[in-house]
Amino acid sequence: MKDIFLTCSKILGSGEDVVMVTIIDHDGSSPRTAGSEMLVRRDGDIVGTIGGGILEATAIHVAQEVFRIG
Repeated sequence: MKDIFLTCSKILGSGEDVVMVTIIDHDGSSPRTAGSEMLVRRDGDIVGTIGGGILEATAIHVAQEVFRIG
């Protein structure tokens, strides 16, 4: 987890925006558990993973909306 915060700090330090996605709870079977984090850059590149699949794709889509809306 420390690595993702260091990477986030470097990205922000370079003047680039970034969205941090964190799983706060899960129910049933899932590839990742609460506390899993991922960074989404404005260009859609990601650092880390919250498990892939539809959840991750949705998180990237929502992050792009955050960038668009501000």
